[in-house]
Amino acid sequence: MRTRARRTAPLVPTAGQLEAWQDALDLWGVALHDPVLVEGAGEASFAWFVFPSEVSVDLALLEAAGGADHLGSVFAHEIGHHVLAPGTRLDEFKVVHQMARAITALDEWSDGRGGQADLGTATRLANLWEDLLVNARVARLQRRRLADAGRPGEEPDIVALWRLLNRPGSESPALWWVYRRAHELVWSLPRGTFCDVAPPDVVDDQQRADRAAGTAAASRRTAPAGAEPTLAEQAAEAEADARAARSELARLRTPSPEFDAEWLADTVRRFADDPVGGALPAGTVLAPYAVLRSREEDRLRAGASRGAGTPGAGCGGQASDGAPTPAEVEAVLGDPRLRAVPEHPGVSAARRAAEEAAAARGEDADAGAGASDGDDGEGEGVRLGDALGRSRGGSDGQAYGLADTLRLWRGSDRDGVVAAWYLAEARRWVRPLVQPALVGSAADDTIPGALESWQLGDDVDDVDWTATLSRSPVVVPGVTTRRRDRLADAPPPPDEGIELDLWVDSSGSMPSPETGSAALVAGTILVLSVLRGGGRVRITSFSGPGQVAGGSRPTRDRAEALRDLTTYFGGGTTFPLDLLASRHPGTRLDPAVRRHLVVLSDDGLESLFGRGQEELGGVAARVRRTLDTATLVLLGTRSGIDAQAAAAGYDVRVLPGVADAPRVCAALAAALTDPPRRPEETRGQ
Repeated sequence: MRTRARRTAPLVPTAGQLEAWQDALDLWGVALHDPVLVEGAGEASFAWFVFPSEVSVDLALLEAAGGADHLGSVFAHEIGHHVLAPGTRLDEFKVVHQMARAITALDEWSDGRGGQADLGTATRLANLWEDLLVNARVARLQRRRLADAGRPGEEPDIVALWRLLNRPGSESPALWWVYRRAHELVWSLPRGTFCDVAPPDVVDDQQRADRAAGTAAASRRTAPAGAEPTLAEQAAEAEADARAARSELARLRTPSPEFDAEWLADTVRRFADDPVGGALPAGTVLAPYAVLRSREEDRLRAGASRGAGTPGAGCGGQASDGAPTPAEVEAVLGDPRLRAVPEHPGVSAARRAAEEAAAARGEDADAGAGASDGDDGEGEGVRLGDALGRSRGGSDGQAYGLADTLRLWRGSDRDGVVAAWYLAEARRWVRPLVQPALVGSAADDTIPGALESWQLGDDVDDVDWTATLSRSPVVVPGVTTRRRDRLADAPPPPDEGIELDLWVDSSGSMPSPETGSAALVAGTILVLSVLRGGGRVRITSFSGPGQVAGGSRPTRDRAEALRDLTTYFGGGTTFPLDLLASRHPGTRLDPAVRRHLVVLSDDGLESLFGRGQEELGGVAARVRRTLDTATLVLLGTRSGIDAQAAAAGYDVRVLPGVADAPRVCAALAAALTDPPRRPEETRGQ
């Protein structure tokens, strides 16, 4: 996001301008400091906002646009960005991230015309979505005020402002037609109020030719069979079939402006109070018009860049103070709404309808999954959304990976973004890891129990004389005598944290941390679970000879642990057995502390058992005798070192991919928290 510098000194607001400002504040029921009014700021828009809460208006541009008489609505719109959409700087980053995910979902359907979510495009779409929400709310508040004043049929002022800024008949990209038409639908205005009645044609010449060829090919297939075709006729038919296939792809890739405007308006109604949640479905509607644009739209955009202005320009969006901090990226990625799958609202509606119809018939909803593939215009819009849903599918929203996140927030600290991504992937699966403490129980600790009858032959010292005499002043042995039972009062062993020694293979055969490594997702889950349980971790990253990094002692510092975990060398694979031997000598340094070792690597870990460093070949087996548990978590398929690992006493667990990390970590956590009992654990029992 860009930062706007003030090029002119702010003006002193007049009494009328302050009155309009207070009127806008009263409309929302909030209080903000006075707006920043300027003239000739050199911005593309006459109004913008910034966090912390501040509203700026260029009065000269507003006058040139003819909106000077609607200053109160301009103020109300900008205030709405602070109250409703995005509301906060953090929510702004979340909305932008959602738009980037929607754009990236088009990658496989962009026909080579783009699909990478650059920050500028994502920010522009975020501003359009937020403007829609704010305008819808301002109009509703103004209508309510007019009704309270006894003028229920009068048009809200913000609608009048929009009539000045957006007139039908102007040449504009299809994106703006959809955006304006959505305003007409949200405000229940007649067709043609803000845009042309007929939607723009978004089919280019090549797509039109492919569609015609596809129609011709379909008609030939239904024609009666004639004489055996010649080779030339067969070649022509094959070419026609190829064009028919391209026609089907074009039909899937081509949006439907009329119905997309309706879906966008419906999304505004459904997510009126949730700009972050609604940004993704709104983005799937808007993204095709920003990414899959025709040559004519490119020409119009180029004209706008030469000074023609943006059609319908109004609010200039947020003037950000810069890229998000690592903490803000972590908060953005940790929002569960950002894990939803990008899916066109039309697909969601069609799926719900199919499920309801199938439930009514008592059938499987999958049987009606293709019900929306009709031949009308609406079907095209739905099928485009279906393409979006399939192209980047994944029930857990995994399609937008770490590489995409780094590209979007390239202005942020790179290491901080990497750490934030792994934290977000791991956080849902984190559970405190604790183990029973190594403390014995004192058998002499007892508390009084229930009264029982004392019988002849019992120890005389066991008679409870107070209880006996309170029952009867006449003592009759075996009849009135009572004894007090004693109950053991040994408290259950307390839980304590785990001390984990984690070794991470960062050789060239392992995925780089910036690609979204399954091993590092599993490692992050383990590290956070240990720290949450009150334990400590020591992380060592290793690659070739001399390529070793990490802390020398266990730590509870999360930042330090994640920094060591994501260290990457990218060299060969040589396990530092000399360092392992020095950290785990032949005897336990403290018998009261359990020790657990985990190695994250792949099946190229033969060096752990001495390959290439034969003089240290027995270290792994000897160190194993000083540990409570020792586990190799190997990325990929079943390892070829199972026999060596078993001979040395190491467990082996296979991690196929990122989706399997929680399952593998859960199984490993069970082994860490319930290791085999050692002799010193049974003392006092």
